[in-house]
Amino acid sequence: MVDNIMNVPVNAARSHNFPAGDVTQETLMNELGLLQLGMFEPLYFYVDPEGYRHDIQLFKNDWVEYLPKEGRPNNRQGLAVTNLLGKTHQDNPSLPQAKISAGRELDDEDFNQPTDVYRDCESLQPICDAFEPLGRTFIVRSGIGGYFPPHRDHPSIPRRCFRIIVFLQNCGPLQYDWWMGDKKLQIEHGRAYYVNTRMTHRTISWIDESDHMIMNIPMTTKNVEKVVANLLHTH
Repeated sequence: MVDNIMNVPVNAARSHNFPAGDVTQETLMNELGLLQLGMFEPLYFYVDPEGYRHDIQLFKNDWVEYLPKEGRPNNRQGLAVTNLLGKTHQDNPSLPQAKISAGRELDDEDFNQPTDVYRDCESLQPICDAFEPLGRTFIVRSGIGGYFPPHRDHPSIPRRCFRIIVFLQNCGPLQYDWWMGDKKLQIEHGRAYYVNTRMTHRTISWIDESDHMIMNIPMTTKNVEKVVANLLHTH
């Protein structure tokens, strides 16, 4: 009998499962559809930065620490745009922290309930509605020195979600860096990008109130087709 799950030891602290029996032809086609787009591809979806700045003032006192780690200062906060049933925009949007709080295994798809940020930020609603129901979607606000170290997201197949990132404010070339590998990317404020976050990436902010929205989009053929249909640069 063939074991469909291959456990690959990466290091002493982490392993990844590749359940071959769960990978369908549709899964592979969706992955290929996204793979051919590249690492960081602009989409037609756009959030008006001025509208966002106006909307987000409603929540100026509601930000919570995002993934704090003892002994490692990191100047960043978060607000949940979608969350678990019964949770609010102030319940921490971090998946590891949510698992600890819930005492059970969770997936990005479980965070599909709109919060007040979704309902009251009209500037965010068009792109959020386009991919509804969303997976775990949240805004990260980085202050000076706020960073994400080099890492990869969802480095396995199949994955439940892929990511779209919307850069909302203070993400200009001298304000904020997003690196994919050894390349610093050029960012347009308000623009949504398909980002292959399975590739190694890192970020750092050089200014306060640098905001971007991370959208976990359920991995369905319909959603992949929406991304391909909304590429900014096509014939």
